[in-house]
Amino acid sequence: MGLKFKSETSKRIYAYMLKRGRPLRLSDVKRDLNLGSSALVKHHIDNLMSQGLVEKVGDGLYIAKPPSGYVKIWRFVLPYKVLLGSLLISSLPVELSLYSLSATALLLYSMIVSMLSGAILFYDGYKSYEELTSFDNQSDEEQREDGG
Repeated sequence: MGLKFKSETSKRIYAYMLKRGRPLRLSDVKRDLNLGSSALVKHHIDNLMSQGLVEKVGDGLYIAKPPSGYVKIWRFVLPYKVLLGSLLISSLPVELSLYSLSATALLLYSMIVSMLSGAILFYDGYKSYEELTSFDNQSDEEQREDGG
């Protein structure tokens, strides 16, 4: 995915905002993440805005946006590759049911290609998802250690 954060605090703020999925005030972020000052939170949010990961949506309200190549469905942020991979893999049983056992070599080839393409996209998307959630899990662990 290639997200580059200037600090661990920026990662924590972004993960928190993305997880919440709604516009937040600086004071919400400061309080919920036990950060020192609103100026510190503003500094990190400004950095995230310059990367296109956060946008201002109202008077003092900010919301995190999914990174490029990701889509938000309900409260989940998923790589689009996972969705495409799932679609390709799920098309295989449909192809099998439509053509039963009388499939030609070309049809069999297309089914194998669909399955392999879907598996590759799904694996790549899963790795991207793990990368996105790894810092989110780290920030949850840090909060528990800090007593939050």
